[in-house]
Amino acid sequence: MPTDTLAERIASMKVAAEKATPGPWVTQEGNFITTKNYAIVAEVPCQGCNDNDVAYIAAVNPAAVLALIAHVGELEREVAELKGAAMDKLRARLSEEDFSAFCAALEVGPDGKPTIKLKPLIGARGDTKG
Repeated sequence: MPTDTLAERIASMKVAAEKATPGPWVTQEGNFITTKNYAIVAEVPCQGCNDNDVAYIAAVNPAAVLALIAHVGELEREVAELKGAAMDKLRARLSEEDFSAFCAALEVGPDGKPTIKLKPLIGARGDTKG
């Protein structure tokens, strides 16, 4: 099983998306995926697949992937800001000793970041670990 982190996979997807033919992409008859200007991006040899498979490939085009990656980045920044604000409020309301005990109990530092290394919840193929 690969040992890369989700952040590394996202970075790899971003590099690949930036190098690929820009989207959006559309499907054409005969299992072709093209740009809106009909430049062929790919032909999907569809033995045993259905039209939904080709539509999915077209939907996951570079523009869509880059938009999702940007959205994830925005959400990560928002979460970090909220964690920081929550930790600041707790620090202001608790004694330093109680705040330190709180952080230790949750295994987080004063900034709210984990002090232990967490295992990834999703494997390389997207299956969850139990």
